[in-house]
Amino acid sequence: MKDPSALTDMSAQELRAATSAIVGGDDSVATIAGQITRLIEGVNQLSRDARAKAAALRANDEMNPVGRERLLAAIPSELHAATQKLLEEAEVHADVAEGRHRTQLFHHDSRNDFALINEVNNYAMAMTADDASVLLTQLAAEPRYASLMAGPFGLSMAARFRLKDAAGLRRAAFEGLAVNGTDSQRARAAALGQFDQVRRVIGLARAGRDYAAEQVKRPVAPNPSEALR
Repeated sequence: MKDPSALTDMSAQELRAATSAIVGGDDSVATIAGQITRLIEGVNQLSRDARAKAAALRANDEMNPVGRERLLAAIPSELHAATQKLLEEAEVHADVAEGRHRTQLFHHDSRNDFALINEVNNYAMAMTADDASVLLTQLAAEPRYASLMAGPFGLSMAARFRLKDAAGLRRAAFEGLAVNGTDSQRARAAALGQFDQVRRVIGLARAGRDYAAEQVKRPVAPNPSEALR
């Protein structure tokens, strides 16, 4: 890579759009998104500072070479120590935010279970092993049954009809809510589709940090004053 700052700059450029996209109308996730933003901004700034410090040391042709090399050699470990916890915290925050959206998206109000389970069982009476997969998937995609079919009851029905892909009912429920759910459910489903971008930004910050550390390790060219000795 010709530009040592490219990865860090990409992370910085994509950061705020990525963290804004995962909010999904949830104030708690908005707080978490802000924390991720601050953490990754911190990592990116520390990477820039490390490059700037290394550049200043390399440009100093009056400094004792041994002392300069010692200071340069310490930068990578110092940078790693200063940023590793920030990166790990950002990843944990992303996991927490994603988990909250999934939990709230599939939140099930058990007060209607008696009626819903009777309805699904009535549908199931006409199912055969051959058509159960398709029909249960269609039921799971209906917002009325989505949260029920995405949970333990759906797994029970999958086992009853020996579905090979029991997780398919949860995927169908997600897709149904993403299109036909409430405003809140649609917003959460859309937000869940953006977490890969947040993790990309975190990955770019980590890669920028690692690349900055590698660049610091390259040999220092002899100072002009040293070459004349």
